[in-house]
Amino acid sequence: FKDRPGKTLLAGLAFVTIPKLLEQAVNWDDKDYWDRPQWERDMFFMIPVGKDETNHTKFLRIPTPFEVGLIFGTFPGRLLQWLKTNKPESI
Repeated sequence: FKDRPGKTLLAGLAFVTIPKLLEQAVNWDDKDYWDRPQWERDMFFMIPVGKDETNHTKFLRIPTPFEVGLIFGTFPGRLLQWLKTNKPESI
């Protein structure tokens, strides 16, 4: 951020925030996604890859980068989750 704040901001938005919000959009109505522990949803991109033998969604877990993932992924993801729960009409 110190040396290139604009480029860093754009890269964080493009490579972490947008994919995290797309991940939640894809999993919006999937109970199996929302039943996963919060830490897992915060620390990984959870890409659905089908169903298992008990008809639960299987996920490909891709780790988010630690500090950048918290700033650009977890925070916007948690904000979207809060809106889904508390102000669904705003989405």
